Amino acid sequence: MPRLRSGGANKLTIDNGQLTIKLLLEDLHQELADTGSVQFYVRAVPNAPQTKVLEVMADDSVKIAVAAQPEKGKANVELLKFLKKEFGGNVQIISGQSARIKLVKAIL
Repeated sequence: MPRLRSGGANKLTIDNGQLTIKLLLEDLHQELADTGSVQFYVRAVPNAPQTKVLEVMADDSVKIAVAAQPEKGKANVELLKFLKKEFGGNVQIISGQSARIKLVKAIL
């Protein structure tokens, strides 16, 4: 069963969006290095001027602006391209192909 990442007691919670993003990305990279794969939820925001991480949501999903339209898979292609640059290796959308909330898996 896919797991939704949850902030634990050891997670630093500061009202500083950039620090929170950095800490979550470091955590995801560490899990990828330790286990060979990592799953997390993405909230895609299409039609953005550039593709970038916007914020970490309260449920630890990652809100990402996507510089593509949500038609004919264009936004998914752009999202995967961005995530492959961040995590390397193989990145795939496990569920939510046609939804804004997607379960993504990165594999070394």
